[in-house]
Amino acid sequence: MPAPGRAALVLFERVDRLAGLCEALGHHRFPRGAVVVLVVAGPGGRCTPGIAVVGDPTGALAAQFGLDRPRDGGAPVGYAVVDGPGDIRYRTLDPSVAAQLDEIDTILRAAR
Repeated sequence: MPAPGRAALVLFERVDRLAGLCEALGHHRFPRGAVVVLVVAGPGGRCTPGIAVVGDPTGALAAQFGLDRPRDGGAPVGYAVVDGPGDIRYRTLDPSVAAQLDEIDTILRAAR
């Protein structure tokens, strides 16, 4: 949990897809107070200002969040929403997460 007491969005992405997600994140405003963390299946890196990027080369973080391996056998791509007390309220594999940010906002608002 990146910030106790605050809803959080934890995104999971592969290195080769990182630029596209970061571009979408740069144009999006999340609900006020939400914490956003991007977990990359490889070394950490940089993305949009205000979004922490964490490397997860072994997939241990994705496993802790309960994300399954996708059918293609690669690293999980998707997201989890964590509520203020630290419970995972929603998690999914979703390779089109960059196009779902407005829907994720709805989940974040409900998870406070």
